[in-house]
Amino acid sequence: MPDQITAKPKIEDVIRERLEGDRQKSALEFTAFLRENKLSPGRMDVGSYSVKSKGKSVCNVYIQTGGRWMMRFRPSTLEKMYSDVLLSFILENIHHPEPRCPNCPGIIKNYAEILGKQPDNVCNCWPVMIYNPEGETLDLCKKFVLHIKSVIAEAYANSRA
Repeated sequence: MPDQITAKPKIEDVIRERLEGDRQKSALEFTAFLRENKLSPGRMDVGSYSVKSKGKSVCNVYIQTGGRWMMRFRPSTLEKMYSDVLLSFILENIHHPEPRCPNCPGIIKNYAEILGKQPDNVCNCWPVMIYNPEGETLDLCKKFVLHIKSVIAEAYANSRA
């Protein structure tokens, strides 16, 4: 009998399976927020979802076994920072791997230009990681996602002009 094609689980199903309590509630709230803003998480692997706008990365969301979840943001999404609140949020969540992650091609050199500050030992692959966001942190994540979406939309509009 041929192999059956298995359906890719929706992020909400993985959240309900892997998370409990407040973490489940905040992760479901975040995915509802994404869908309301026309940002559907696309499955990359079991528990790993990519969020894109106009084909550009906004963030990745990971629903991990062991009851935790996280968001990761790539360097290209940090190019335009206007809000002091968002800038403080990003600087507080900079990922400083020790030792440096094995897939990392090196430390980002242009952080002083992007963020106005040169943090030490910043991961080039995933410079901003937020674990188990709830409450105010989750609200800031949503603002950051909307900010990135607007930067992408602006770049897209400019490329069409």
